[in-house]
Amino acid sequence: MATLNNTYAPTPQGSIVQQMEWGKHEAVLPRQKIYHGMDIAVEGPNGRYLIGRIQSWAPQQRTRQAVHKWELNSRTFGRPVDLIPGRAEGYSISLSRAEVWGQEIEKVFGLVDSGNLLRDLMDVRWPITLYEYLYRGEGKLYSLWQYPQCWITSYGESEFSAEGDGVITTNLELMHLPRLLVQYNPNLVTVAN
Repeated sequence: MATLNNTYAPTPQGSIVQQMEWGKHEAVLPRQKIYHGMDIAVEGPNGRYLIGRIQSWAPQQRTRQAVHKWELNSRTFGRPVDLIPGRAEGYSISLSRAEVWGQEIEKVFGLVDSGNLLRDLMDVRWPITLYEYLYRGEGKLYSLWQYPQCWITSYGESEFSAEGDGVITTNLELMHLPRLLVQYNPNLVTVAN
């Protein structure tokens, strides 16, 4: 797999850490799934770019409607006799990002050129594609999901407060089409029953 471009996720102080090593210590490490080592990337004209400075990433729960059906029958009146599955819903993501001077989220997403910012969401004229990389120690990719056709539906900055830490955070809500599993490597885990 090609390396992700880190244009929007630089670490100028060299704050890179060693990956957790799972391979030789499988028996003593927790089997619980954890999110140490996750990258969120956006599809750009020259490949995928790490968004960088993500503070929270929360794909919303996926739901599905279901409709009860009744019948006019003396033995079942008032009680459902069937349950019909319906449409799927919940294709949205909540995301917050600590902004970087000159690398605001709309520039990272490629929605505006380097000299502009979004006035409002009417300036967004095309969707973006996001990727969720989940690693399991030693930099081994466990799963890669694609979130196609993402449209920003809510966009705003965090509160500026005298008691805050001064960090400007952008909060986004996005809607997308059903996510696609691009890569899955369950063989990275040895499960003992």
